[in-house]
Amino acid sequence: MKIIRLIILLLILIPTSTFASNGEDFTEVLGIRIAQNFTLADVQMKLGQAQIVETGEAGEYKAAICYYSPKCRTQVEFWSDELGGPEHDLIGFTLSRSKDGSSVCSQVAIDDCASVKMSSGLKLGMTLKKYKEVVGSDIELEGLFYQKAFERRESMTETERTKLIKSYPGLPDNLYWDIVIFIRGAFRSGILDVLQVSKTQTN
Repeated sequence: MKIIRLIILLLILIPTSTFASNGEDFTEVLGIRIAQNFTLADVQMKLGQAQIVETGEAGEYKAAICYYSPKCRTQVEFWSDELGGPEHDLIGFTLSRSKDGSSVCSQVAIDDCASVKMSSGLKLGMTLKKYKEVVGSDIELEGLFYQKAFERRESMTETERTKLIKSYPGLPDNLYWDIVIFIRGAFRSGILDVLQVSKTQTN
């Protein structure tokens, strides 16, 4: 009985972020969620027209649209890469603190600057200590970025499997998705200055 009470007490006292998470609570900002078949054009439908900037080739290819909020002094870039295909499926977004924003960014009106954060509470301007508390353990420092990957395997729905088999007959019954969500944060003077989130889903 004492052991059960201790476990319950720990569940209450230890922040939720320290437990295993699939990372999905980091994949939405400004009402835009990184999801299958959601494209840069869909982002524009929600936030307004923005110039698509394409750079690189093959594995270095990137297509991006950018929005800037003067009120929040925040730049938000939504981007795709070669995995996004010709329709530019949304692969990730990058938030950065900025006084002016890039010249290619379209201005977006944001009434509540609190909306420029994830449902998990992750946001620009937070300390490194708080960032680690929210993102969880196993954070690695790569160059200027504190990063973490959330990886999981998810079975395909019957609809997804049927659609795939039409294109590739003879596939096994136990088809699944490999899903990787990547969080990267760069700090300036101990404050989160750049935040990048990406999600890939492959079979």
